[in-house]
Amino acid sequence: MPRSKGIGRRMFKPKRDASAPDLRPKGKQKLETTGRAEEPCNVDSDDEDGFGAVINDEVRRAAIAVTFVEVFDAPPECEWGGRDGTISDLLRYHEMPAGSRDVVRRVLVDVVECHKARVQYNPARKVGSGGHNKIIALGSIEEQMVADHMESGLGLTQTTNLINLHRQESGLEEVGRSAVYSAHLRLDPVETPISDAKQGTFDEESPWAKARLMWVLQLLIRFGIMTGLAAWNLYSRGVPFSTDDPNLLPAFFTLALIGQLSIYQITFWDETHRKVQVGGKGHEGANSRMQVRYLRDEEGKLDRGGALAPPKQQLKMKYPEETRLCLGVAMTAEGVGRRARPFDYTGKVILTVKDYGVKIDSEIKRVKSLPGSGAPWVTGKRIPNELYLEDPVTFVHGIADKTAEKLAAAGISTVNNLLQSTEGMIGGVDVTRFRAASQHATGPQRSFSRTPQKSMT
Repeated sequence: MPRSKGIGRRMFKPKRDASAPDLRPKGKQKLETTGRAEEPCNVDSDDEDGFGAVINDEVRRAAIAVTFVEVFDAPPECEWGGRDGTISDLLRYHEMPAGSRDVVRRVLVDVVECHKARVQYNPARKVGSGGHNKIIALGSIEEQMVADHMESGLGLTQTTNLINLHRQESGLEEVGRSAVYSAHLRLDPVETPISDAKQGTFDEESPWAKARLMWVLQLLIRFGIMTGLAAWNLYSRGVPFSTDDPNLLPAFFTLALIGQLSIYQITFWDETHRKVQVGGKGHEGANSRMQVRYLRDEEGKLDRGGALAPPKQQLKMKYPEETRLCLGVAMTAEGVGRRARPFDYTGKVILTVKDYGVKIDSEIKRVKSLPGSGAPWVTGKRIPNELYLEDPVTFVHGIADKTAEKLAAAGISTVNNLLQSTEGMIGGVDVTRFRAASQHATGPQRSFSRTPQKSMT
């Protein structure tokens, strides 16, 4: 070093006494002019923006190094951290943002390493650093891929892997995370926190509000708490149902179609998730980080002269797993509540009926596309042209949805109901020919729809 002070004179000074006054500079000091004549200072109009353009990163690293050695006398690494540590002092001294702590630390580490190696510190940028890795060219398809993948929610590592897959297919050399990150920064991304979206709404005309109201009204009808007509008047706000028969309600409010329910038939389920914790938990359960302890004797009784139980600890895991359970309760006919057997879906995802159907179709397509010749693919076990007693009346030739609604209003919803009836006219419908067409119906119900579900045997 050019001078015999700081690291050049001695590596470290003794640790500063915390009780002693802190004489380190706390920000830029005002220049003293005592004993000097005040001279007029003319400011060139071209310098109104300051001297930021002449202070680059290399000059700033050199200034940090000089201040560390000459001003602070190179404190040991144990004094670098903390609010009053060397790094914080350097940030204040040079009026640097708090996010520059890593920059300052790297300079200090380099200065110490240079001293150990007895070489002069060079503040020039290291090869490959500084975020100037421009392997991914501007306007290239890879730059577009970076934007697409990062915007879709993939992280830097996954995006880099996908970029390298593309480069491998193109016969190009793989790139590192720094190249992808540099391309990401060149695109000037706008990062905003993701806000929580509420499921509900106060808008009565929203699809969610209408569906919620319909669901509740249907439950009231099926539990016998409300009639279908009262539900329709509430839903339509007094507007009569548009039909030739004023006594005919929409199918979704017709009890014979939607079916009656009893509280004793229903199990109520709810999901619960808990993160796996290795160790003790606080006084308020798994989410508490506070442990309460009392002085006790050896037998566990409270004793002011006793001892405290050992403190609990929780193992901090990088990726804690979750225990996922569905817990259910039900009411029996005797009026006694019962817990259902817990459904453990840890490591799994519960799907809606629609998504579950999509998964089934996807798996069927996958199996169908497998190579080789297997057993014939079965699309249903129903015998062609067969009719079963528990089939809905729409399975009878000639009965369409409108006719089925009229029959349902009279309590005729299945083939068996139709065969058990004796009237010739039901709900304004001549059912004689439909009853004759159903005479061959036998056996239990095999399917609930006109389109049998796919299955494999």
